[in-house]
Amino acid sequence: MTLSTRRRAIALIAQIPLANLAMAATNDSPASAPGPVTAYYVAEFELKDPEAFRPYAAGVRQTVARHGGVYLAQGGKTTSLEGASPHRIVIIRFPSMADALGWYESPEYAAIRPYRQKAGETRNFLVEAIG
Repeated sequence: MTLSTRRRAIALIAQIPLANLAMAATNDSPASAPGPVTAYYVAEFELKDPEAFRPYAAGVRQTVARHGGVYLAQGGKTTSLEGASPHRIVIIRFPSMADALGWYESPEYAAIRPYRQKAGETRNFLVEAIG
């Protein structure tokens, strides 16, 4: 490790809140931390029918916003480091796992979800953040 790389690593570590470092050091799970834990919806989507996708694209952002979701990535350039190159990637941050599940299971999202499912193939999941 070069000196400049070491300095960058130290600078990054210095930005991590002490509570996160303490949790990592004790191997506590995010579930044991007080308060809600941020959750991320992560999806890989392979679009096969753009026309069938239009109703989903027209309505999904409003459903996400109603549940406190914020898009972090949506179909930008990807670079595969290992394995097959991914298709379109979507990452949405929610204030909590409850908010993310509330969005996914909401009537307004349930109404448009079939358009996405018909228009392509998706792998999607929710991930709790650390701290």
